[in-house]
Amino acid sequence: MFPEQETMQGTTRVTVMMRLEEGNPTDPEHWKKVALDAMRRHLGIEQPPTTTNVALNWNAIPQYHVGHHKLVNEIGQQIQHLFKGRLALAGNSWMGVGVNDCVVQARNAVYSL
Repeated sequence: MFPEQETMQGTTRVTVMMRLEEGNPTDPEHWKKVALDAMRRHLGIEQPPTTTNVALNWNAIPQYHVGHHKLVNEIGQQIQHLFKGRLALAGNSWMGVGVNDCVVQARNAVYSL
C-alpha cells in the first residue's frame, strides 16, 4: 500500500487489530501469538514474520452502546422533520468511528442538502 515505506523487496506488511478489554492479558508476546495464529487460520499464512511490533492500545476505538443505531435513526427522523432537510449530522459519534466513516458521512450530508 505504501511502497515508499517498504525497505525489502518482495515483502508484505500486515496490520492486525484486535479488540482488547479489561481483564485481557497485557503481555505483548501473548497478543503476537494470537495475531499470528489468526493470520495462519484466516489467511493461510504459515511463514513466520521477519519483523513484528506489538502495540497495545486499550480503549483506542470507541464502541457504541446497545441501541445506538436505533437512537441515531430516531434523531435523524426528528432532524429531518424539524429542519425540512436543511440540517445534516455527521461525525464519529453519529455513525462510524473511523476517519473514512466520517468522510463518507460528510459527503452524504453535503449531497443530501
